[in-house]
Amino acid sequence: MAFVRYEKNQEIHDDFLFCQPLLGHTTGEDILNVMNKFMQDNKISWTKYVGISTDGAKSMVGINKGLIAKIQKVAPNVKSIHCCIHREALATRKMPADLQKVLDESVKIVNYIKGRPLNARLFAQMCEEMGSSHTQLLFHTDVTWLSRGKILSRLFELRQELQVFLNDKFELKKCLHDSTWLSKLAYLAEIFSILNGLNLSLQGKDISLFHVQDEVNATIEKLKLWKTRVNNGELDSSPSLHEFVIKSFDKIDTDVLKCLTEHLDGLQEGLKNYFPDLTTNLEWISHPFNIDSFATPDNLSNVEQEQLLELSADGFWKNKHKECSLAFFWLQMQQLYQNLTEKVLKHVLPFPTLYLYEVAFSALVDIKSKKRNRILDVEPHLRLKLTNREPDYNHLASSQHKQIHPSH
Repeated sequence: MAFVRYEKNQEIHDDFLFCQPLLGHTTGEDILNVMNKFMQDNKISWTKYVGISTDGAKSMVGINKGLIAKIQKVAPNVKSIHCCIHREALATRKMPADLQKVLDESVKIVNYIKGRPLNARLFAQMCEEMGSSHTQLLFHTDVTWLSRGKILSRLFELRQELQVFLNDKFELKKCLHDSTWLSKLAYLAEIFSILNGLNLSLQGKDISLFHVQDEVNATIEKLKLWKTRVNNGELDSSPSLHEFVIKSFDKIDTDVLKCLTEHLDGLQEGLKNYFPDLTTNLEWISHPFNIDSFATPDNLSNVEQEQLLELSADGFWKNKHKECSLAFFWLQMQQLYQNLTEKVLKHVLPFPTLYLYEVAFSALVDIKSKKRNRILDVEPHLRLKLTNREPDYNHLASSQHKQIHPSH
């Protein structure tokens, strides 16, 4: 399943390209053969490619036999991009053993309720009688990016209901009466909810690498601030934990604060490793009017440097730059500074995420249901489902090959 992003009529378009089955193996060579056949059938040159975004699978990014390596032999200028949503999930996976234990025990508690239909029905009935805002817990799955923040928040909100519902024979019931365990749960619910916000900001159309980098850098700065506050014993950054500590009349343990600090350090390090800063030679793309704050990029020709200096002094476009997206702004510059814009589009056009693929996969699951599982060629159905274009009904109706049914 492939998507394409291209520039046409001074606009950026994201379109569904094709969906073809892999009948044999799923190696990089097999995927390349499918892509190459599509390119030849539609007379598309590999030189048109500027970047390819993948999920980081071995068949895609293998050094010798991966798809990217094979494409770069044909088109050396193609840049490989690992989906930023996948990278964010990898960067936030590691945590201290104490917090990991709380997460694992939380999942076991949820599974004990949700994994047994009778327990789920009785728990829902009890929550309704108690007037709770929620009546169900949420299942956790590593495949779903937003899972941890949602299930932990729901578990923490229903902790009192669980204290009443669970019997003493269930070993993990004691965790729900342990203030230290609950304080760690409150922190995890809060921090993963915040990471969910970062995750959502990386999804959607018209997202560029520069937008991703800005969002990640902002999150890293927040984590630094939260770490400083935690070291000072301040919990204002985590409202759930702060409220819980006040209501429980217990002073949070120093070991817990140390554990939280360690986790915040790990998150910062993980995000920095998976999202290294863009080179200074690219700062002029996102901040073309601040070239005084950094040296003139040495990767530009003399003509391009002169065009950049001319643009940076234009007060009209400086105000317009604040009102529109990065891609739209540079597309407006296409006629004025053609050489400069061509270089910019090579960095703005590539997909930073596989968001469109995830949307398409959800559509595929909806299309190929149990009642329609015999559909072999799903590409026409997907194209109709995913396109934003309106059909030209007049043209279709006037076609010589289409006849109106006599009954109409």
